[in-house]
Amino acid sequence: MRSWVSHQGFTLLELLITLSVITVLLTTAAPSFTSTLEHYKLRRLANQLATNLHLARTEAVRTNQTIYVHNINMSSSTNSGWCVVMTSNAATPGGCSASDWTQALAVVDGGQFPSILISSNRNYSSFDGARSMVNQGMTYELKTDGMTADQRIEVIVSKKSRIRRCSKNGIPGFESC
Repeated sequence: MRSWVSHQGFTLLELLITLSVITVLLTTAAPSFTSTLEHYKLRRLANQLATNLHLARTEAVRTNQTIYVHNINMSSSTNSGWCVVMTSNAATPGGCSASDWTQALAVVDGGQFPSILISSNRNYSSFDGARSMVNQGMTYELKTDGMTADQRIEVIVSKKSRIRRCSKNGIPGFESC
C-alpha cells in the first residue's frame, strides 16, 4: 500500500496572494501613517521648545543673569535653516551651524524637523534672572504642510514668563488656545 506524504510550506500561488494582500494593505495605510508621523514630529518640536524655554528661565534664576533666546532665520514661516539658541550672550549667533553655538545653553535645530513650518513674532527675547521675568512675550507657530491655513500649534511665552503649548482648531493632545 502507498502512504501519502504531506508537504509542508507555501505554494507559489499562496505566496503571491499573500504578498498582494500585504501590498494592498500597506498602500492604503501609508498615507495615514505619514500623517501620524508628521503630528508626532510636530508634538516633539512643541515639547522640545517648551522644555528648552523652561530651562532658559530656570537657568536665568539659578545664575542670576540674563539668558537670551535667539530665533535665527525665522523672519517668515520657514521649514529649513532655522534654529532657536538659548545663551547668556546678548549677541545674536551668526547662524545655525554648530560652530555658532559654542556657548549655548540649549539649541533647537530646525534640521531635525524639515517638514515643519515655524514662525515667531520676535527675533529674540530674554529671561531676567533677578526678576524671573521675560522682557517681552513671544509666540512660536508650528504647522505641517498637510494642515489647513488656520490649524497650528502655538508655544507661548507670556509677559509673566508662563510657558504653554496650545492648538488652534483642534489638534489632538493640546488644549485649545
